Amino acid sequence: MTKKPQAPSNRGFWILIACCALGAITLIALLLSGEIEGERVGPNIEHKAK
Repeated sequence: MTKKPQAPSNRGFWILIACCALGAITLIALLLSGEIEGERVGPNIEHKAK
């Protein structure tokens, strides 16, 4: 009987997923702390309506 070839390791995939997750967590933390300010569309809409 011949041995089945082992599936290639998906270690790189998990490293990529971990980097993406870390980046997302960092962006959320910056948004919550106020370091990054999103575009405020509410006042602009009121200003154009007048």
